[in-house]
Amino acid sequence: MESFRTTIKCLVASGFISVCATLCSADSSDQIRLLYNELAASDQEKFAAIEREIKQLWSLSGSPGVDLLYKRGENSFKAQRFDVAAQHFGAVIEMAPQFASGWYGRARAYHHLGYFGPAIEDLQSALRLDALHYPSLVLLGQIFEHFERPDLAFTAYSKVLTIHPFLEDVESARDRVASATGEKTL
Repeated sequence: MESFRTTIKCLVASGFISVCATLCSADSSDQIRLLYNELAASDQEKFAAIEREIKQLWSLSGSPGVDLLYKRGENSFKAQRFDVAAQHFGAVIEMAPQFASGWYGRARAYHHLGYFGPAIEDLQSALRLDALHYPSLVLLGQIFEHFERPDLAFTAYSKVLTIHPFLEDVESARDRVASATGEKTL
């Protein structure tokens, strides 16, 4: 009987954490949409501050435990321990499937491990949750380039630049693939 009560308590606590994370995610989702709009309309002097705010929101899942796992994944990624990073981000996804940064983190790790199919699937999940998550679009463009699909890479990079017009590396990448496809850039 005691183990049944413990199980029920764990399920209730788990459900509560999930609901709290979803509510926090909804609040940050509204906030991030406003920041995306500000970023697209900003000038050279203001974009860095807006970009920092966006990155800060991306790192917060709404759950301290998930945030800790996410940070461990980031640290493993920076240490080039991509297999460990993928495991940490996988745990993040299990606990907070609504957290786009978890999907993106694992996609980055998979990409570095050469697991392009799973990386693309995770990027699709991240973009379903946050269609303007420009790092996901950048990585998607890079994968398209790897598979010699400059037309798709051009589309991804162009979308990124409508969201964040100050990414010079992305602008260079878009121009590079544009020459391969015959696309015109402004």
